[in-house]
Amino acid sequence: MVKYISDRIGVLHLGHLVEPGTTEEIFGNPIHPYTRSLLSAIPRPDPLGEKRRVALSYDCKELGIDYEAGTRHLLVGQHVVLGTGDEIKKWTNGR
Repeated sequence: MVKYISDRIGVLHLGHLVEPGTTEEIFGNPIHPYTRSLLSAIPRPDPLGEKRRVALSYDCKELGIDYEAGTRHLLVGQHVVLGTGDEIKKWTNGR
């Protein structure tokens, strides 16, 4: 529903703004693993597509993500991601 009623989205986890940006930026290119896990949980209206959908799990401790160690990185436009430089490189495949 958020996709259809919002111009901007801010993804929060444990009180940290991990990925703000425009709706197009967040849905078109989710970077933070938490954002990816949220979007992967959205059911699809297509029964065959829904059977193939894989919901990603997210555990910041398991992944070794320390929100306090991260900084905000501007990717493009208004799309910002919270993470360390190494995490951003990993999440964006070095782009």
